[in-house]
Amino acid sequence: MDGNTGKCPRHRVGDFKANENPTEFLLLMAYNASAFNRNNLPLSHALGRARAQAPSLASEILGIVANFSRLTAIRKPELTTPATFSTLNYRQADTYNAQWQALAASTEAVARKIPRAAQSAFFETVGHPVTATANLHALYVAEKKIEDLASQASGSANTDAKMVQDMFETDWELREKFHTLEGGKWDHMMDQTHLGYYYWQQPMQDTLPPLRFVRTRAPALAGTMRITVEGSLGGWPGDNRNNCKDGYNCGQPVLATLSPRSRYVDVSPSGSRLSPSPPRVLRRGRPSPSGGSQPAAAHSSGAEGTLSTSRTAEILSLKRKLDGGEELTPDLTLDDKAQDHTERVSLPDMNKINAQGEIV
Repeated sequence: MDGNTGKCPRHRVGDFKANENPTEFLLLMAYNASAFNRNNLPLSHALGRARAQAPSLASEILGIVANFSRLTAIRKPELTTPATFSTLNYRQADTYNAQWQALAASTEAVARKIPRAAQSAFFETVGHPVTATANLHALYVAEKKIEDLASQASGSANTDAKMVQDMFETDWELREKFHTLEGGKWDHMMDQTHLGYYYWQQPMQDTLPPLRFVRTRAPALAGTMRITVEGSLGGWPGDNRNNCKDGYNCGQPVLATLSPRSRYVDVSPSGSRLSPSPPRVLRRGRPSPSGGSQPAAAHSSGAEGTLSTSRTAEILSLKRKLDGGEELTPDLTLDDKAQDHTERVSLPDMNKINAQGEIV
């Protein structure tokens, strides 16, 4: 260079651990900046890598990388906490989490088609970042829902708490899979802690957020049945500071009909007088502002609606059965997946990419 360092781009970096994609992008731009334009800038750095791993799957891999970058830009993992996205308003947390889970599913589908020789490279540069980040966001959203459910005296909080513990272990398993690839070629690359940030620096150890458990060997003060409605932290029957303005002597739950096109109602047990069997959501309904025969249908009443008379009678019947210690018959329960509050959200079509890596 003859001492003319002005022609050599210099960058200060923290580390290069598993950051091949951005590092390659930096070096390619330094080598030939004129090759980049506004159409190919987002994906050019990944195009060559995708072609090397699986030429026939290059467009699919680029779509995954593009969506990973897009979702990560919304909120970086190290800046995310259980309270970052709202579980109360606009299904914000569910929507963001659903996009991550959809991306993880797409990544897994592509991974099954990757040639054996490129499997390790794909997991290191694409599979692990997507899957680990999707798991982290699912963990944080579930943890916030546990806090909500516990305040509503819903025994479903315990089931979600077990899910969070499982996802905490999944994070470790993904880390160890990374470390054992290619006979330990990338061992210790994922050792940096990343769960449980208290300030800007990484924590000394990965830690779970505080979990709340509800006693299920005895019913709540107001009885065994808990009713919660989307958009409210209240829990019925009984008193809860979020049920109404005064926090006591509250009326029936109310659904505003001028916001989303559909709202859900969860009915779950708080506990049993006879058995500590695991609680779960018994029925979920999506009320319709116009009423009708849907479960938990809402009758229109100005800007608000209340649970229909027939549905209220069904809920009270279920409550009496639980209060009396009766076993629920199969026709009184719904899908075992009823606790999954996540809705699938279609990802933008990022797969229409030409041979130059441009989005068309």
